[in-house]
Amino acid sequence: MRRRALLAAFAALGLAGCAGGSGTAVRQPPPRAAPPPAIAAQPAGRAGRAVPGQIIGASEAELLALLGTPRLLLTEGDARKLQFANPECVLDIYLYPASTGAPPQATYAEARTRADGGALPEETCLAAIMQGRRVPR
Repeated sequence: MRRRALLAAFAALGLAGCAGGSGTAVRQPPPRAAPPPAIAAQPAGRAGRAVPGQIIGASEAELLALLGTPRLLLTEGDARKLQFANPECVLDIYLYPASTGAPPQATYAEARTRADGGALPEETCLAAIMQGRRVPR
């Protein structure tokens, strides 16, 4: 008897959700996913202070002057990967030539936390790495 009453209550709730209203369902578009953090495309060395735009378009020499010695440097064909790190984060910068025979330029950067490898805005990691770096005088 009790089971039958519970089933009837659930059935009534299910039907109540279908009843009422104008009969036209208003469909909301799904929320747009936020674009991944990006670094503005501006060659390095144009401003007097470090800004994220100094990464994309920069040459390897410009990145080394800005960030110091990389923790890791990988070469595969004409592509390069420079990895910079501090105790909090890791910043990977990928360099590819714009055309055959051209020197590689930074085209993509990606940052993550060292603790768990979670994504981190590149701007945040870049600032942290630069704050920890001593600038030669």
